[in-house]
Amino acid sequence: MRRRRISAVFMAVFALAAGLVSPSAGQAGVGRPAVMQIVAHQDDDLLFMNPDIQKAIDAGVPLTTVYLTAGENTPKALPAGVSQEEYAEHRQEGVREAYAWMAGVDGCEEAASGWGACWDEVRPSGLPRPVEAFKLKSPGKSVTLVFLNLPEAADKRHLGGKALEQLGNSAVSTSTLDADGPNGAVWPVSYTGLTLRNVLTALITWTEARVVRALDTTDDPSHAASHSDHVAAGKAADAAVAHHQRMHPDPGVRVLMEHYRDYNISALPQNLSGPDAAQKTAAFAKYAANDGVLLKSHAVTADGMPDPATGSGAGYGSWAVREYAAESRGTQWAGRDAAGRIHAFVAVGATLYEWTENAAGGFDGPVVHAGPPVLGAMAEGVAVGNDQGGRMAVFVQARLTRNIWTHYQRADGSWGWADLGNPNAGRPERLYVSPPTVVSNADGRLQVFVRNGGGGISTRWQTTAGGAWSDWTHFTVNVVDGKQHPATEPVRGTVHLVQGAPTAVLAGDARSPATRRIELFGSAPSRVIHAYQTAHDSGFTSDPGFPVRPPASPVRAAVNASGRVDLMFRAPGTGQVQAFSQTAPDAGFAPVPADVGSGGQNGVGEIAAGHGDDGNGIRIVAAQRTGAGSIGAVLQNSPDGPFGTWKDIGGGRHFVGLPVVAVDRLGSTETPVVLALGADGRLWVSRGWDLPPLSPIGGPA
Repeated sequence: MRRRRISAVFMAVFALAAGLVSPSAGQAGVGRPAVMQIVAHQDDDLLFMNPDIQKAIDAGVPLTTVYLTAGENTPKALPAGVSQEEYAEHRQEGVREAYAWMAGVDGCEEAASGWGACWDEVRPSGLPRPVEAFKLKSPGKSVTLVFLNLPEAADKRHLGGKALEQLGNSAVSTSTLDADGPNGAVWPVSYTGLTLRNVLTALITWTEARVVRALDTTDDPSHAASHSDHVAAGKAADAAVAHHQRMHPDPGVRVLMEHYRDYNISALPQNLSGPDAAQKTAAFAKYAANDGVLLKSHAVTADGMPDPATGSGAGYGSWAVREYAAESRGTQWAGRDAAGRIHAFVAVGATLYEWTENAAGGFDGPVVHAGPPVLGAMAEGVAVGNDQGGRMAVFVQARLTRNIWTHYQRADGSWGWADLGNPNAGRPERLYVSPPTVVSNADGRLQVFVRNGGGGISTRWQTTAGGAWSDWTHFTVNVVDGKQHPATEPVRGTVHLVQGAPTAVLAGDARSPATRRIELFGSAPSRVIHAYQTAHDSGFTSDPGFPVRPPASPVRAAVNASGRVDLMFRAPGTGQVQAFSQTAPDAGFAPVPADVGSGGQNGVGEIAAGHGDDGNGIRIVAAQRTGAGSIGAVLQNSPDGPFGTWKDIGGGRHFVGLPVVAVDRLGSTETPVVLALGADGRLWVSRGWDLPPLSPIGGPA
């Protein structure tokens, strides 16, 4: 900020791209990973996107974080004698020290050495406005921090406050803070919402980012309230990625989005392992030592974190041991067609990409499908199902309306779109509906489930196989405040009864279709919700006797050879994969979960699972995104038997989102296929019962 004066030449540089390079210096591009975080404040990333940031740095992925606001707060909150511009400068110092520490670079305490000891100032090319940008001096690690210096919500000098939110919602303009002091050559500069979109789009191009991370774009009233800047920054990131896609329609240039929860993660079970939590805490402590407002309002514990007994210290402590996705791609984004081949579908903006397995077991594509005929992009979550005839149906969600859409295969092989609507249509809580889950009934009719806007579960089903759809039906549930509420009514101050989308499987003995029933599960903060069909193709009844154990992830159901269910989830405090096992088909579940396999590679997020028959019986294959950011997989040793040892099939690379397990049938037997998305934006595939290493589709590893 103020002590880094910028000459008039700096402004001219933005119009002259010659001689300026991306922060990854050629490491990104086609087939190369690159990740960008877009956040509002100089701690949002450290609190809510870590340890994913740490894992990307450890894997050597070029990484850029963009801070939209200066984070200057209000004069009343600041330490005596510190101006808002000076406080913003201190916050910059804090995040630079935190990132240097995460990259393993020592001696970067700026109070002693200044930023020049560890950072170079860089000048991004092609931007319509100047920014402050710094690249870490670290061989083998590409870390760049970018500051736009827009006013934060509390600064009423700009548009009366909440300037970032207003930029996104109207045609107003505002100015940045004065980043180079009185009579400076460049700052302040003016922004409109369109300017912000164009700056962020240009930064995505400059960094060649293939993954963009942002915070949740909804302030869900059944959670603790979010921050208006967090929501506005998430929406700005979405707009920039969508605009980038319109400017780069080439299927080979894909920018994947990831969204993270913020304050409300404190109400969910701890999901980081001890080592990950300690690393996240240490990184934030590096930042916190420079944040005068934090130090003014909180005592500090021995680990450098705000004392839980002072101010909002309890919140900081809870955020340090958690990281949760706000939107998930889920673990249903691939399925099998009538010919036994696997199709994978990925939603990126307004485009649906499809990869198709060929007769040799390789994959071709992607083929581009235009998204549903609505304004705006799709959310990340995709679910793939098959009707009785084997025709595929893909289910997605429109981001602006949160309506569920199906992209279905016609009898002639062509595709069409149909709008299944929203269980909260016409109400504000329509925006809080989850992505879909899909399952086939015993007679082949597809049935879709979502977490609705009130935190319950809603469903629609085909009235005949391949035919029309029913209306939405809602499950009434008991919310965590102990009171009954209508299933679609949001309740401020409680947490959604279901973390993300529910999961459902068709359980029972496959040799006896008349006995098969859908088993439905959802993750609540303190327990798993379970409901099941009372008979095949019928309605549902709840299971209040399901074991009470808090899952630290959405749950995922898998069906054994006998037809009984294993329900997989993350154990609180460790991230270990565990499962509740059904004692027999259509029976209850064992009261205590067991670990799934050994060498569990603890991590965060939902587990992927599928089952197939290699000629010696049906076995379950499970996959996960590991604590190191790679992909792990494990196989049952025998039908209905225990699992073996988890295997890292990602080769230590950095992957995003969640893997999926599908099972093809290209001959007389079935073969498991694990698919994942890399930080390079490419599809990676592992096919075989020996769980071989993942290989990328389209170019060398």
